[in-house]
Formats: sequence, structure tokens, C-alpha cells
Amino acid sequence: MRLPKHLKKILTATMIIFSLLFTMSFAKAKDVVVIRIGEYEGKPGKRTERLVDWNKPLYPLTPLGELMEYNINKPIAIRIVNELRKINPDLEVVLQDTTSSEEDLNAAGRLALNKFGDRLRVYFSVHTNASEAKDANGYMFITGGNATWSDNKLADNLSEAMANNPYVRQRNNIYNTNYIGELNVVDNFNTIAVLGEFGFFTNDKDLDNLTKDEYIDYIARNVANEISSLLNKIDKNKK
Repeated sequence: MRLPKHLKKILTATMIIFSLLFTMSFAKAKDVVVIRIGEYEGKPGKRTERLVDWNKPLYPLTPLGELMEYNINKPIAIRIVNELRKINPDLEVVLQDTTSSEEDLNAAGRLALNKFGDRLRVYFSVHTNASEAKDANGYMFITGGNATWSDNKLADNLSEAMANNPYVRQRNNIYNTNYIGELNVVDNFNTIAVLGEFGFFTNDKDLDNLTKDEYIDYIARNVANEISSLLNKIDKNKK
């Protein structure tokens, strides 16, 4: 029995739809990397004297003359996200922008875990440092108290990759510390968790470099490359 043309069209369309739905149901969801903008909008860093020309404000200040760390961290985090999306399109790279005092690093980590679950492979929080000592300077990477080999390996790789940069000097990394215990939230879920401090905004030279596109690009390239390379290495070793 031959079907009428209009029924053939309906049947064909139905088969195509079911085929697409079947394919999509078995498609592997992408692994997720979350890049967090350290601190939240409106929150200053440490209460320290600003060390650059007051007549040329680079970022918003509080009434007490405090620099907003968030505004320094944000362009760095955005550049990392864009670079990682470019070099590894197999990853879902998410910018986490927390805008409430209730969403500190601990809470922000839980938000990411609740949203992405087992797909969350890397949680990287972007920060800049501060000190009452105006000569304190340099970049460093920190892992939490429950850090795994993978956490510390990413911190090591990042530190080495940036070691010869002409902008900000290298400081010693801090590993497995409860000082930054908020990272334990994501450490406990087999997620690589690292916090990056890319310079001291209380140091005039570091702050000058933190505003340069060249240094921001340098950070973005290295962070993106090292995250992607480590994930590829881990996945290769699983096969």
C-alpha cells in the first residue's frame, strides 16, 4: 500500500526528529572550566594607600581611597576565558562573575559545583594581592588544604610557564594550605582548583603592569595553555 504524499512527509519528518533526539541523548556533554573573577563588584581589596598618580584614576575607588580589586581582576579573567575557548573548543569555558557579598570564594565554588557537577574539571579563581608593605610584589599560585596532585601540578606548571615574563616577578607558591580553605569546597569533588595572584596592586610597578594589555595577554595565554595541556595529559593517561 502506498502512503499519500502528505503522510510520507510527516513520517519522514518524524523519523528525522527522533534520529536527532536519539543522537543528542547520547552526545557527551562538554567538560567545564570555570574562571572566576576574584572578589565581587563593589568590594575593595585591603585598605592600603594607593600608589599611583591620584590624578589618573585607573579604577573606581571607595570613599576611603581603596582600590577595587574586582575591577583589576575582571579584564584578566575575561581574557583567560576568551583564550581558552579559542585554543580548546572541546571545553565549555564559563566566566563566573559574583556580585554579592554572600558569594565569596566558598559560596562561589559551591554554586559552580551545584550547576555543573561531575562535568566541572577546573575551577580557577583570578586575584591580585595586597600588602601593607609597599615593596611586596610578584605573582603566585595557591592550592587548598585538600589539594591533589593535579591541583599542585597545575600551580607548578603555571608558575614555571610565567617564570621568564618581563612584567611581574615570581614568588613562591603556597600548596595545600588551609589559609585558602575555601578551595577545599571544589577540591573535595575531584575538581582541579587553583587560585592565582597575578601581582600586588599595592605595589606601583606591579599595578602598572596589571593595567598593560601585554601582561594581561601573557597571563591569558599561559593560563589557558596550561589548563588545556594538563587536562589533555590527564585524559590521555586514562586511555
